[in-house]
Amino acid sequence: MISADSFAPPAPSGNAPSPARVSYSPDHKAIGIRYLFLSFAAVIVGVLLSILIRLRVIWPGAHLPFSGAAGMSQSQFYAVVAMHGALMLFFVLTLAAQSGLGSFLLPLQIGAREMAAPSLHALAFWGTCLSFLGVVGSFLLPGENASQTVWVASVCLFCLCAIGAALNFAVTTIDFRAPGMALMQMPLTVWAWFIGAILILMTCSIELAAGLLLVIDRIAGTSFFYTPDAMVAAGFRDIFGNSTLTWTHLFWFFGDPFVYIVLLPAMGIVSHVLSIFCRKPLFGARLAVLMICALGFLGFAIWGRHMFVSGMNPYAMFSFAVLALTIGVPATVMTLLWLVTLWGRHIERTTAMRFALGFVALFVTGGISGLFLALPALQIVMREPEYIAGHFHLILAMAAVFAIFAGFYCWFPRMFGRMLDERLGKIHFWLTFAGAYAIFLPLHFLGLSLFSSSPAGQGSWLASVPGIAAVVTGAAQLIFVFNFWKSLSKGEKAPGDPWKAGTLEWSGTLPTSHPPRGNPATTLATFSLGSVLVFYMALSSAYLVRRAGVAPGAMNFSPPYAAWIASIFLIIAAVAVAKGGASLYARREAGEAQFSRWMWLASLAGVFFLCAQGLSWWNLFAERVATRANPAANYFLLFSGAHVLLVLGGIAITWRAIRPRALEEKSSLAEPLAIYWNFAAGIWLFLLALLTLRVQAG
Repeated sequence: MISADSFAPPAPSGNAPSPARVSYSPDHKAIGIRYLFLSFAAVIVGVLLSILIRLRVIWPGAHLPFSGAAGMSQSQFYAVVAMHGALMLFFVLTLAAQSGLGSFLLPLQIGAREMAAPSLHALAFWGTCLSFLGVVGSFLLPGENASQTVWVASVCLFCLCAIGAALNFAVTTIDFRAPGMALMQMPLTVWAWFIGAILILMTCSIELAAGLLLVIDRIAGTSFFYTPDAMVAAGFRDIFGNSTLTWTHLFWFFGDPFVYIVLLPAMGIVSHVLSIFCRKPLFGARLAVLMICALGFLGFAIWGRHMFVSGMNPYAMFSFAVLALTIGVPATVMTLLWLVTLWGRHIERTTAMRFALGFVALFVTGGISGLFLALPALQIVMREPEYIAGHFHLILAMAAVFAIFAGFYCWFPRMFGRMLDERLGKIHFWLTFAGAYAIFLPLHFLGLSLFSSSPAGQGSWLASVPGIAAVVTGAAQLIFVFNFWKSLSKGEKAPGDPWKAGTLEWSGTLPTSHPPRGNPATTLATFSLGSVLVFYMALSSAYLVRRAGVAPGAMNFSPPYAAWIASIFLIIAAVAVAKGGASLYARREAGEAQFSRWMWLASLAGVFFLCAQGLSWWNLFAERVATRANPAANYFLLFSGAHVLLVLGGIAITWRAIRPRALEEKSSLAEPLAIYWNFAAGIWLFLLALLTLRVQAG
């Protein structure tokens, strides 16, 4: 039988966990290793695609894989670029640092025996595997329409699974810390994973909403983004003809904070590794926590810096530029804290430490080049893709990859009980470090020369350097692959704490079980409903922008009366759950029977809501409302469909509270149930008012 003891800290014997344990165990350490293996699979495909991109730039007419007889067309080239970006961003940079190393280490570093919800964590991993297969498979499907639809649907599935994993991170951090460990006593890695989880809950909800709108448009022929000719004749203005700005805002509101989902765990890992190998706690650890929180917060406020060329208001451009420059302050403070930590110390030049120092160098280099893109006047003239690609690959892709390598070389003995070959690791580092600069520094100069119409922009030598360096750097990763597989079976057996780190993850015993600090069910409800709220707000924002592009009356739509009747049942359910919780808290055992009766009433009210909602849909289609040509009707169907799923979840949780169980378990469910049903009622009334106010204004 597989248990948590199967992944106890490595004894001097150094035996690695068996493939069966890694494949099927619900233990958080096994799931973390599975995430890392999934990232390795994704990075192989991603690196091959990146080499393909550089070869096409050098020889545009060459016969390459995934190209026709006449060479790779522009649309095929863009498909390869999109596939490379999706694989590297979603399945490598995010999964390896946040889901892989985070799943393995976070419970160990806070003294927890397991994640808050192991089953949810395992389900999120297998869903992520399915989304990976969907993204890769979409590239191989015939026909652009089918492949694009599968690609977007797979990204939506990835976002949903990422939300599930992030909920686990948040609840585990809040409620399952060891007794006596305050929030400010947590390692910086835990803070980085925790803030990253909050960012995932918010940003992936936005991308899920945008992707859902796009998938429904492509499958059902609705008009969330697409504008048929009949709608143009009905009064849609040309400026919002295809809702390009709506999609752009939703995408970048997801895309810009997602940068910090990648960078924050990387910064936490590097801070931990630097502290270990210079034998000194991170200087200003509390200040570093504040800086990580500041980076996460400011990341949500600067999405518009990517839209300076979209024709936005100049005052808005100025605001986004100021915020974009402001975010450099916490990044600079973090860099100074790393340098002060290293100052005057005897540094152990292990492979992990070299990769951590490489991260600092790449982070500074990429940050300096990004300062120019924060200013509208400069970004507009420096918008050549070569310059932008060079910048974000240095600060995002390569810096994060170096942090992942630093963490992997550091914690490999903890994962597999053996040591990696340091000699091969150092060769791997120097080739990768030199390759990173050889690939992406020339792209900066190439982008500037293309703008200035300099002959250097058309010179073969400057365009060829990144391609040649990409091939060499990609080949250098074979050293790491060989080192990894050789060390799994023949590597030096690792002692219990090979680096003399003295941190909790290297302790010789498993964490003891201890009761949670608060109510995990309430914490889970709070974070999950916060994510749902962001999802609804993204849909509502898209609706408001959509209706701004129509003439008065062109989106005239009134929700069916059954939808208003359904809201009454939601209010009844919310009141019933609140009354049931109050009776349970007031009279304890005597109020248990009354609590069950109130829960039955809430469940029944939820069922009646579903019936009333079904009646509203039947009325809508019976009246033959042209839903495909009416965005307001589309949004009503989407809002109500999402709310049906929300209410079904509430009914399932309520029935679980009714089932015979200990009084303490029922008491723990009373508060989250009250939060859940009140949220469901409140958001439903808001959505109905949102749709109705447009009718009154028209």
